Amino acid sequence: MDLRRNHQFDPFSEESQQLYGQDDSVPNIDWSNATEFLTAMGGPMPELPSPTEVRRRANENSTKIFSSYHSLKQILGRHEGTIQKRWTKKTRQQRLQILLKAWPAMPTSHRPDFEAFRKESKEERERGFKYKDHFMWPYINQEDLSQPKLMLLLLNARGRHPPPAFAAADNDAMHLGMVTKALIAIFFNEHTMVLHGATTAEEYGKPVDWTHIQMLLTGCIHGSNSSLVKDSSSLNHRLA
Repeated sequence: MDLRRNHQFDPFSEESQQLYGQDDSVPNIDWSNATEFLTAMGGPMPELPSPTEVRRRANENSTKIFSSYHSLKQILGRHEGTIQKRWTKKTRQQRLQILLKAWPAMPTSHRPDFEAFRKESKEERERGFKYKDHFMWPYINQEDLSQPKLMLLLLNARGRHPPPAFAAADNDAMHLGMVTKALIAIFFNEHTMVLHGATTAEEYGKPVDWTHIQMLLTGCIHGSNSSLVKDSSSLNHRLA
């Protein structure tokens, strides 16, 4: 009996050596110069804000995000039952009118991030922000939210649970946008951002220097993607 071919990648095979050029030397890069090594990595250049600017934005955005969350929570506390009854009684066309009034450019189809990926070339995707919303909030679309239950579930989830509860899920939702470089996070070296476990606007999205080792071991999303997760949390602005 013939053995089935092994398709696993072997880094030591002759075939793998063809994937590399003749000159495998490491280029002479000043690794302390962020612009230089990011240029060497290729792709679109991320924004390089100062620590002061990052902290200012973080504080401003966190305040808005938590304010919208508290507003939505209060609305649901008083009127959620009424909202659910009225929404389920409306026709699909009536629900679409409400959705488009709140979010005029809402994508039409399920998984709009894949639709945007098919429409744009790599160069177009890295150059602009035409489909940024499609990649940042792929679950926001007319096809899904015009159904009787999904919009109500979204309101309930976002209004009954604080923004940090969705940090990991929002990060996962943006996966296609991040790997295709349609979403480019800011570059803020040697810092991380507190998202998990934060209970107040002051704590949520707080930049922490890597020298604070204890903070790195608890409740953080590491890497530059944390800035995108916080941008995604601004969804509450539109729901409130």
